[in-house]
Amino acid sequence: MQPVFHRFVRVGPSLPSFVLLATLGGAWLAGCGDATGPDDGLEDYDLGDMEVIERDPPTPSDIGRIFDTLPPLLMGSEDGPNIRRIKGRVQSILDNMKQTAYVHDSGKVLDESKGIYKYDCSGFVGEFVLKDTLPVHYDRLLAGAQQYHKGVFRDGHWEGADARRPRAWGFYDYFDSLRIHAPDNPDWYVFRTLENLRPGDIIVARYADGWRDQRKDRGLDASTGHVMIAWDAHTILNIGHKGHRKIKVVDSSSSGHDDDTRDTTSDGVSGSDGIGMGDMVYTADDNGHVDGYYWSKNIEGKWYSRWSGAYSYHARLEGVLFARAR
Repeated sequence: MQPVFHRFVRVGPSLPSFVLLATLGGAWLAGCGDATGPDDGLEDYDLGDMEVIERDPPTPSDIGRIFDTLPPLLMGSEDGPNIRRIKGRVQSILDNMKQTAYVHDSGKVLDESKGIYKYDCSGFVGEFVLKDTLPVHYDRLLAGAQQYHKGVFRDGHWEGADARRPRAWGFYDYFDSLRIHAPDNPDWYVFRTLENLRPGDIIVARYADGWRDQRKDRGLDASTGHVMIAWDAHTILNIGHKGHRKIKVVDSSSSGHDDDTRDTTSDGVSGSDGIGMGDMVYTADDNGHVDGYYWSKNIEGKWYSRWSGAYSYHARLEGVLFARAR
């Protein structure tokens, strides 16, 4: 008998105060794996606020077949000017890159003259791409993330959490607040349906607060999630009642995906981690919402599902959201 996925859905976040004020006033105000320490300002979680939905996961042989056999099919694309800016910036980084590595804040390097790009997933998407191409969108994203994850106020400024830049949980909580409370905002179209995904969309996976607490209780690092950019996709293949889509993503990570640029030296880029492009497989529930994903064809340690309440390395997801720049 196959194991069962348990999907726990947290009550949506409240609208950030700066968004609320802007919305009430009729105008908008400008405003990866990332590990956090024990004093990160996490809110308590309550299992009583969650519903449980059971799903049977596909077997490893099924996933291997998906990676190997799905024919390519580009996603539909009706690019607006901001999506073209995002895609153009990503392509320019990939074309110019000579050296890359997956690092956090203290190791960050952005040297375009030498083609060196070193950062983590949210730093790549946030600072290297959005801050460069859509600075107003980025400023509002940072302000929204800080509403949820400010860290500690010390010496007249905020330190830690998302004080300096948005991380995966900041991306997710800000986008989710827009999806729930301000869907007609001028910056982002936020959605959950996998079939609506297009090239240039931001993909954000958030890891559950409860899972993170369980990791910290064991003295282990506790990533807040992962941030990626969709590049193209492949046909959906149904296995049982679940939909699957193989998606090519661009991200910064400590290891590559399937058919990944970080696994080759022929592109002239040094570094087996950092920024690159590869295939992932996403699974969707009956509503078309992502309830799990496979990092690569290498199944061991590379598949992730909804957090179940009990500790498991793999069952860690709170949810996955998509955001398209308007």
